[in-house]
Amino acid sequence: MTNLEIEVPFFFFTRRVKGTLPGSWNELSEKQFIAVSTLVNGREIDFQFLSVLTSFPQRLIKALSPYQLAKLSDQFDFIGNASKSHNAFFSSKLKGTNLYSPKPKLAGMTFGQFIFADAYYNAWLSNKDDETLTKLIASLYLFNDEEFKEGGISCKKSLVEKLPKDLRLSIAFNYSLVVSWLQNAYPLIFQSPVHLPDPAVKVDDIRPDIRTKDSGWLKIFESLVGEDLINRNKYARLPVNVVLNYLTAKYKENARVHSIV
Repeated sequence: MTNLEIEVPFFFFTRRVKGTLPGSWNELSEKQFIAVSTLVNGREIDFQFLSVLTSFPQRLIKALSPYQLAKLSDQFDFIGNASKSHNAFFSSKLKGTNLYSPKPKLAGMTFGQFIFADAYYNAWLSNKDDETLTKLIASLYLFNDEEFKEGGISCKKSLVEKLPKDLRLSIAFNYSLVVSWLQNAYPLIFQSPVHLPDPAVKVDDIRPDIRTKDSGWLKIFESLVGEDLINRNKYARLPVNVVLNYLTAKYKENARVHSIV
C-alpha cells in the first residue's frame, strides 16, 4: 500500500491531505477491484474512480490541478502487470450467500471443475450472455465443503443471478487474470502442443488455447482417461494443478525423446 499526501487550497492556506493507494492487485478491496474491472472494460478514469482507489473524497479530487490529476493517474501501473502475479479471487465469499471462490493458484480446484469453468468462460467471451456468465460464476463458487458436480451449477443459479451486474462482470475479469497467471506458470502447456501417449488423439486437437472458444481441455481429459472408463470420476476429481504438472512433465519427457531421435 502506497501512502499519498496532496496539497489543496483551503481559503487562504494550503491544506495537506493524506490517503493510501493500492500498489498491487492483492491490495485491492472488493469495491476497488470492481472499479478497476469497469475501467478495463472501457470506462474512462473519472473523479469517482480516483476517489475509490485513493480513499480521497470526490470533492477533494475535483479540486486537484490537472498536473496533480495526471501524477495521480500515473500511480496505477500495477494494473498492467496482473497476468504475471495475480492468481487469487478478490471476493473469497459472495455477499449474501455461502458461496466461496477457489483458493489462490486454484489450489484444491478439481480438473473437472476447471473444465466446466473454462468452457463457460470461453463461451461467455463469444456470446456475452447473462445466463452463460451466471453458469461461469456458479461453476467457480462452491458452498463450503461442496464437491463440484455439474448438477450443482443449476442449483446455484438463482443465488448468482441476484448479484449486481458489476460484481458478476468483475468475477469474469478476475477469472481471466487467474488464467493469464496459469499461462505464465505453465508455459509449456499453454504455448506448446501437449504430446500425450494416445496416438488416436492428434496433437492439434488437444492443444489448450484460451483464445479460442474450444480450449481443448475436454479432449485432454478424455485422453487421460483413455480406456479406464470405470475410474472416469476419479480423473475428474484430480486437482487441476496436479494435471497441469503431469502434462508439463509429459511434454518435457516427449521433448527429450524427440531430441534424442
